[in-house]
Amino acid sequence: SVYAGTMAYYTHTLTNLGNLTDTFKIISSSVPGWLFDITDGPLTVAPEASVQVTAVISVPLSAAPPDVDTLQITAVSQADTDTSATVTDTTVVLPYVEVILTPDRSGTGDAGTTTSYTHTLTNNGDLEDIFDLTYSGVPAWMVTFEPSASVTVQPAETVIVTANLTIPSGAAGLQNVTHITATSTIDTRISDTVVNTTTVSGLPQTLGVLIAPDRIDSGF
Repeated sequence: SVYAGTMAYYTHTLTNLGNLTDTFKIISSSVPGWLFDITDGPLTVAPEASVQVTAVISVPLSAAPPDVDTLQITAVSQADTDTSATVTDTTVVLPYVEVILTPDRSGTGDAGTTTSYTHTLTNNGDLEDIFDLTYSGVPAWMVTFEPSASVTVQPAETVIVTANLTIPSGAAGLQNVTHITATSTIDTRISDTVVNTTTVSGLPQTLGVLIAPDRIDSGF
């Protein structure tokens, strides 16, 4: 399984099972014809000896799932053309997966309220994909997503997602930095991240204590 615009490499072992040296003709058939290179024959092989037969499939950029190339390689004995062996190489085109999430945002909010940020999520892949939205923030304040935390997007489609940050009471004067990540469910290695920075209005809460004054006393 490979991506469009790349190559697949196959290595096979041809073994002469006879008791005399033989020469083998290599016959190949590739459908729809992506064969780029193959070991040239004929190959002369001693009894019980082996040689390698390699093939290279070049997948065109225009290929997309569910396209498949089927390559058959046959080794035919030249001592007896009724003696042959065949292998089949199947090359499957992987879907191209890419997601773009933009832009980074910054804003202000009041303690005890919710601040919302809108982002555009684009599916640049070949297939319909479901992207899971997750978050990680410092401090770790809660985020909810609209329309949901899992968004289905068609190829080349862009949708709007909203991240709603809940600012806790007592957070006046603090700053929150939250990373929002969209991850493909077709290939979880593919993701994109934006950063939302929120400054909370007001002065930070401070703590303090005073007890006074010192006293001196005497008595009997």
